[in-house]
Amino acid sequence: MDNVLAAELRKVKKNRMIGIGFLIVCAVPVLFILKSLLIDETLFSYQEWMQGISMFLYMIFPVISGLVITQLIQKEYEEKTVINNLTAPVKRSYFIAAKLIVWAIWYLLTLASTVLITIIGSFLFYDSSIVSQGISLVWTGLVKTGTFSFVAFMPVLWIAVKQRTLFYPAILFTLLFTGLQVAGSQISLEMLPLGSVVPWSAVSILQLIDDGSIYWYVCLASIVISGLLGCLLAIWTFKRQDL
Repeated sequence: MDNVLAAELRKVKKNRMIGIGFLIVCAVPVLFILKSLLIDETLFSYQEWMQGISMFLYMIFPVISGLVITQLIQKEYEEKTVINNLTAPVKRSYFIAAKLIVWAIWYLLTLASTVLITIIGSFLFYDSSIVSQGISLVWTGLVKTGTFSFVAFMPVLWIAVKQRTLFYPAILFTLLFTGLQVAGSQISLEMLPLGSVVPWSAVSILQLIDDGSIYWYVCLASIVISGLLGCLLAIWTFKRQDL
């Protein structure tokens, strides 16, 4: 497993999508900061400022994340390097696990960078006491939601493995999941039961409901199930493929 992971990490250095995706996502808070400095000097409340950044990240981060994992998988099939990797006595599950770890590392580094940039930008426009008190908004709006979103989007890994050299199916599903996640932030009370069992809308709903409520547990369960199914199906599909 260590050798497989080391090989995957070496490939990252040659993968432009990794760097481009990182820069695109980090550009969201940077552009908000530049907009406030150079274009629109109207100072919104800290909560409104955070909500604006969070909303754009909801739409952009999952899409870029889906592009990254799809490209990581698709490139292996397209260049047939996956065959070379499996000529060694390595379990196929290790290959999927290594891809997942690389994806997770990229995601967490990107998420941490956006959080750091957002916090730095906050201190430029708001009093330190307001920012300190509003750290919970950063935690809920970026860190917590971003982590749940990553887990909920695990089925994209399975779709990327299943489609092999094709690129569009995983991207189409990524866009669909992203749309459901954004829709979850606008969920009505009548649609709450249905939205709670849909993993991608559940990511956003978790921000709107109280921790420990019945719907909170339903949302959490649907997200975890989505993540587990995505990983297990990716491994199962890859093991059954004739390469």
